[in-house]
Amino acid sequence: MLAGAPLPLCRGTAYVSLLSVHNSTVHSTSLATETAKELEAQRRRGGSSDGMGRMLRRQLQLVLVLVRSLRRVETSGCRRPFLLIGALPPIKSVWRARFDREGIILSPTAIIVPGNPATDKLNAWALMQYQRLLVVDSDVMVLKAMDKEMFDEQSTFTIAHHESDLVQGQCGVPVADRAVSAMFSLEPGRSTHISLMAALPRFVANEYLMKHYSEQVLLACHFNGTRSDPALRLPLQPEQSGLRSEEHTSELQSLTSSR
Repeated sequence: MLAGAPLPLCRGTAYVSLLSVHNSTVHSTSLATETAKELEAQRRRGGSSDGMGRMLRRQLQLVLVLVRSLRRVETSGCRRPFLLIGALPPIKSVWRARFDREGIILSPTAIIVPGNPATDKLNAWALMQYQRLLVVDSDVMVLKAMDKEMFDEQSTFTIAHHESDLVQGQCGVPVADRAVSAMFSLEPGRSTHISLMAALPRFVANEYLMKHYSEQVLLACHFNGTRSDPALRLPLQPEQSGLRSEEHTSELQSLTSSR
């Protein structure tokens, strides 16, 4: 391959992140909540539906940081598609052009729990055109390649470890298996998607869980009770998992201002 030539697309695997904006009255992520409020305020003022307020621009910047950090560490010899799923808000053409250059595919999905955008991550199991997906929150930066850990065919579900989540103990998840849904890898499949959707109403009925833990407790409890092979658990520490939460403004600005 010529130096500087774009890598071919990988087949069967992809990255996924969520950008879902709808009534966020019970969602625990303040950025999603404020984005929804901002868009609603624009509609009430009679403004354009593609007003692209400050909070939405912030979310789009985070997506670019995540994607560019992934591209910097890819070692597979091909470039994985990056799917942005959820109840996507209107996105201006200038941002669509930026996303196109990075290989970001806008993939609108259905709202699962109105007012709780994070549960829309469950739509990833319905993307059965792929064999394996790595789902990463948009406020994460990837520091090293994770192919070995996250695309391991020996484990059908892999999720980052978070031993301090005490709520997961209520459904019998041992400390060593407690999880954080900022990053997980999965094999899409109809039966798993159906079983997750069937389990969801019990968690939705608990407003406290939905507000503070959203889909995280559902995933931890569901796979703890149903998996036949133990899922590989990854500690969510910068030096161990290759991830960190995106809190460094200078790095965000340098990555999003290029191109």
